[in-house]
Amino acid sequence: MSTSLEEPAAYIPSLPECNAPPFIDPHGEEPIRAELFGLDHLEAHARKLAAAAVLTPRSRVVTPLLRRFAENGRVLIKAHRRIVEDPAHTQPRSLEAEWLTDNFHIIEDTLREVEHDLPGGYYSELPKLADGPLAGYPRVFALALALVAHSDSGLDEPRISRYVEAFQSIAPMNTGELWAVPTMLRLALVENLRRIAEQVLRSWAEQYQADEWMARKRPAGREDAAHVEVEGGGGAEEAESEAKTPADRSATLPPMAEAVAVRLLQVLRDQRPRAAAVLAEVEAQLAERGLDANEVLRREHRRQAASQVSLGNCVTSLRLLSALDWNVFFERHSKVEAV
Repeated sequence: MSTSLEEPAAYIPSLPECNAPPFIDPHGEEPIRAELFGLDHLEAHARKLAAAAVLTPRSRVVTPLLRRFAENGRVLIKAHRRIVEDPAHTQPRSLEAEWLTDNFHIIEDTLREVEHDLPGGYYSELPKLADGPLAGYPRVFALALALVAHSDSGLDEPRISRYVEAFQSIAPMNTGELWAVPTMLRLALVENLRRIAEQVLRSWAEQYQADEWMARKRPAGREDAAHVEVEGGGGAEEAESEAKTPADRSATLPPMAEAVAVRLLQVLRDQRPRAAAVLAEVEAQLAERGLDANEVLRREHRRQAASQVSLGNCVTSLRLLSALDWNVFFERHSKVEAV
């Protein structure tokens, strides 16, 4: 009986595949949010992004990034002022609105930091992408945007370090790009905060729209008139029928954005059985548009919960970016320093 002396082959773990597209589209109104990755998948995505990032030979390309940043600052300041000072909004503030107001000093500090750390001359020298949805944008901004999207804005030092290191294993970054990493991450987070703030204000506008429709549909004093009629002997059944009838049949539903539908459904369901007729009308009109009332409510609640998580992550990540020692980060990841 013979015994084989051959060593078993060493086990080499396979690297995770990443099917997500390499670039995040910088345009749009929805919060910056993509498939959530763990560290291994973040590294795989960083390598994929680095391989796809073709640079333009012209570094001094005019892009809207700095102009968009200035606009984001104005929008956030305006949104904060609106949330704090709007006397017409009588409903309790959403958690997103509370987060924005309670942590706005962090956002203001970030706006000042980016303005200071990214002068136009420095920005113009950063390598720019040649094609794709981020054509003309700095390559390092594509890195920051992807990292923010695939971590749901929840950054920490291991995520940032491993993503940058994996990216550089395919495409080493120059000194200016590496120093720009924290600033580009701030730019991506500020963009996300702007989108969430606008979402809050849109939701408020749609709630106003729903409330105005309700006011036209059931004018003040209608139910009181019905009770007076009962007491005056006009007939209980007739008065009850009148109270349940929509007061203004000419009032049509506003455009059925989901926040409008949610507001109407919440108010009307709270008023049942008094508002049963109007509620039935709203649900029927939703059904005509292929919408289920309960699903509309669930979807809106999920959207609000996701936005609350993203907003909280944005604020926490901005704090982290201010606390990290970026000199140590640069020395650790700079290929020039390593040589």
